[in-house]
Amino acid sequence: MAIDDLKDEVPRRAFIDAQVLHLAIKSGQIRPSLAAISAQYGLENYCAFGPAHTISLLYCLIVVPRESYWSPQLLAQLEKHDPLKFFSFMAPPSPTEQLIRHLRNAIAHADFVISSNGQFTFNDRRHRNEVPNFVATIEQPQLQKFLSIIGAEMANACS
Repeated sequence: MAIDDLKDEVPRRAFIDAQVLHLAIKSGQIRPSLAAISAQYGLENYCAFGPAHTISLLYCLIVVPRESYWSPQLLAQLEKHDPLKFFSFMAPPSPTEQLIRHLRNAIAHADFVISSNGQFTFNDRRHRNEVPNFVATIEQPQLQKFLSIIGAEMANACS
């Protein structure tokens, strides 16, 4: 009996889910649901594309696939979009593959900070108590653009 494992589909489906959610928000179809859930949890100005959604999508797009997923062809496609332009760095990584690896480590080890103004800071360290050897900051809108590029390329690579 074969076991179905949809793990390889997680990045693609996470991106497609995000697109569905985005379309529902733009069309206004989701407003009653957001209002009901916001009231249930006592939230004001709840945004479905907030930090939790963003980190979840990053996890599904970058951590779940593992490094073996990032083929030279996929990395070349991403490189065309110059993803480094979205971030501010302590010392910029090069090429895109290093950016993906550092982000993967930061997310997998929960070594990131989300400030109240919507800025994300990702850290990667060789060892837990050391100074980070990678620090990247990005604002929420730029991170959404970055995710749309990576998500689209990964969804296309999986199809």
